[in-house]
Amino acid sequence: MGFLYFIFTFTFLLLLLFLTFVSFLIFKIFTGKSLRDPNYPPIKGTVFHQLLYFTTLYDQSNITKNKR
Repeated sequence: MGFLYFIFTFTFLLLLLFLTFVSFLIFKIFTGKSLRDPNYPPIKGTVFHQLLYFTTLYDQSNITKNKR
């Protein structure tokens, strides 16, 4: 019974460590981008709003190409 407890505990700790690592990477990648940074286009609304209005989203790449 102690062996099963060790396997479950070890598996849980590995899963927790993996999830912590992935969440840290996601946090590190997405912090500071597109919020108060002029190099990124502004983001407003949720992903669901962007999916609902996908055909009417404004393409800002044309504006940036013309301003260079």
